[in-house]
Amino acid sequence: MAKSKWTLVLALFLTFLAGRALAATVSVSVTVAVFECSDGSDNDADGFTDYPSDADCDSATDDSEAPPLSLCEDGIDNDGDGLTDYPADPGCESSSDDSEVNATQESTGAVSGSYGGTGSSQVAQPGQNIPSDANSSVEFSGQTLPNATVTILRNGLIVATAQADEAGSFQIIVASQPLGIYTYTINASTGNLRSLNQSFPVENSQSSQAVISDVDASKMTSQTRGDLNSDNRVNLKDFSILVYWMNRLDFPETIRQAELGILSGDGRITLRDFSILAYYWTG
Repeated sequence: MAKSKWTLVLALFLTFLAGRALAATVSVSVTVAVFECSDGSDNDADGFTDYPSDADCDSATDDSEAPPLSLCEDGIDNDGDGLTDYPADPGCESSSDDSEVNATQESTGAVSGSYGGTGSSQVAQPGQNIPSDANSSVEFSGQTLPNATVTILRNGLIVATAQADEAGSFQIIVASQPLGIYTYTINASTGNLRSLNQSFPVENSQSSQAVISDVDASKMTSQTRGDLNSDNRVNLKDFSILVYWMNRLDFPETIRQAELGILSGDGRITLRDFSILAYYWTG
């Protein structure tokens, strides 16, 4: 009976925490862009799919597999005669004609401007690697307290930190993210204060860009002592950080500030810091 009682209490507590996290992210918008030249579809039905197999794709982030417009439909006066495209330009026999120059212009040389085809002719070779720009990126932007440190975690591990400006605005682009489904978490801290975690599941697909905007990280609470990686938990990850920097004086400014603010505050990583971490341990 006692075990069932504590199980119910734990379930209610987790439901309460989930409600708080949801309330903190109501106004946030998430947009994921996938480009035609890397979406796995033959969008122009020419028998070739994505970059580099489709010759009309300049890169994996090209958003059109369609062939480039001909000179008689590109909206440009390519021969400089004051007339543009088919049927206005007499040099165009059809909209697919790739020259606006008519016979009179050719014979007199009265042609200005430039013209010529565009596009590339690249074919994938057996065993070719995925291009470097195939990795996705995730962009975060929003508001927090002025000059606060904003931290981005992927599946609980820090992947980026940045400082908000004097107005509290921030924008962080986390580039070259691995493909797959991950949970990204963002929080902000300043002094001994930190915002609640806000988490977002993001599917990183080839050459996609997730945009997470309107993040509000301005509501701060007292930072948990011992939480060195800013994931709102004190566990083995924090313990391993302490072990690595123990009795060293060359630790980075982020660790120095954490030691001063949420550990013993003596400027070193010692057994006193481990005792603080043990006291606030959440597992």
